[in-house]
Amino acid sequence: MRFADESRFFGGILRRRAAFVFGAAFVLSWLFCATVASAREPAAESLPPPPVRLRIVAPSASGPWLLRIDNEADQKVRVAADVRLLSFDVQAPASRLRGSVDGGWTRQVTHCDGPADFSVNHFPIDRELVLEPGQSYVEQFDPRLICFGKDADLLVPGARVKPYLGWKPRSGKSELFAVDAAARPRAFRPLRRLAAPTLVLSYADPVVYGPAPGSGEDAAKGEDAGAPSEDRNGSRPTPPGHHRGRPPGPPSQPPEGGAEIIDAPPGIEGHTVGERRAAAKSAEEATKHRPKRRNLTPRPPPPPSDDLAARMTLTTTHYSDAGRPTEVALSVQAHNAGERPVFVALRSRMLSFRVEGPDGAVECRRPSVDHAVPRDLFRELQQGKHIHMDVLLAEVCPPGTFDRPGLYFATPVLHADADGRNYGLSAMTGVVTTRDPGDPNGTHQGGDDATLIRIRTGRKPFYRRPPQALPTRALSN
Repeated sequence: MRFADESRFFGGILRRRAAFVFGAAFVLSWLFCATVASAREPAAESLPPPPVRLRIVAPSASGPWLLRIDNEADQKVRVAADVRLLSFDVQAPASRLRGSVDGGWTRQVTHCDGPADFSVNHFPIDRELVLEPGQSYVEQFDPRLICFGKDADLLVPGARVKPYLGWKPRSGKSELFAVDAAARPRAFRPLRRLAAPTLVLSYADPVVYGPAPGSGEDAAKGEDAGAPSEDRNGSRPTPPGHHRGRPPGPPSQPPEGGAEIIDAPPGIEGHTVGERRAAAKSAEEATKHRPKRRNLTPRPPPPPSDDLAARMTLTTTHYSDAGRPTEVALSVQAHNAGERPVFVALRSRMLSFRVEGPDGAVECRRPSVDHAVPRDLFRELQQGKHIHMDVLLAEVCPPGTFDRPGLYFATPVLHADADGRNYGLSAMTGVVTTRDPGDPNGTHQGGDDATLIRIRTGRKPFYRRPPQALPTRALSN
């Protein structure tokens, strides 16, 4: 019995010593491996930031602009090639608010946050792009995609814009990085956000990127130089330029001063609107000398015009920001811009729209059905008065019109077809557009002739093609 007790006692001591020796060996081996790994690859926090440069090329205040990311490192890097990750800190000129030109800016800084607006709270895997040394990513975009609504009205000549790409820095561990190393051993630490140089927006004309009018590429494709198009780098088309109180067609002068002007990479050549108009004018002059067929039939003289007659014109809401395609709502106003009253009956079903977006132009109109108009809708519209008509575009446009997120440009047309003959009345009928003569009164402006729509989420992806890398081209001074 005594021998059994002693054996159990010594056996327990041996087992405890063996467990201690095994645990110590495990800890030493783990420390050795960690030391070797740390010696082989240092901690990411102690590494320098990647030499990746972000630039925003803004030849004019109204866009389009260029997003450019250059890899100036001697190793490849991974970047998030997505324009929705842009954010801007905008300071408008002080004269815009105070009515005096003093050359300064307002103290208030407006932050346009693309990642928050488009709910990009994760790294967009489909926009992952690895840039080799000496490569760049370039994308054309409309700045109103990021600064929308009232914020877009601050993007005027003289405004100061500080661009960023990525997410706001924060303390603690995070996996959201706009730029990271792509080679082993790691030579750079990851960055949540890149900053670009501050821009002062120029008074120069917008630049139209793409082939010049009349070039072989345009002639082969039969494309209209003024229509939105997607460039070779997967960039999204830009809706026609339109700002409150500004005509759609800018004057023709070459861009000078202001922000950086890019020596464009292949497929992103810049041409001012003036250069394109000059090319179109030269082509028109060449066709004037062709012999014309004479028409011997006399034309009837035009009827006399009444300058004081009632005239209808349309205005519409300037912006519509929608989280989903079914939320696009517009308010169209029909104005009597003449000097005499007009008898009319108007309903929202009489409206049609031309919508230009990332996938092209679409005509939106309700089916042509003979609807009766109640007698009480006929009214006399006095001079300077208007009628509001609210429309959900998802009920008017074909299915799938707004499935792709991005910017859309909607222009309304009114088809007044209720003449009132069923009630013994005589009401005005015809087609009214936003280009009809006459100036609206009140808070509405003549420049409110189309609606810029932003769709933040949709059934289709934001981009149609994956990103592509281009050889880095130098910026001209």
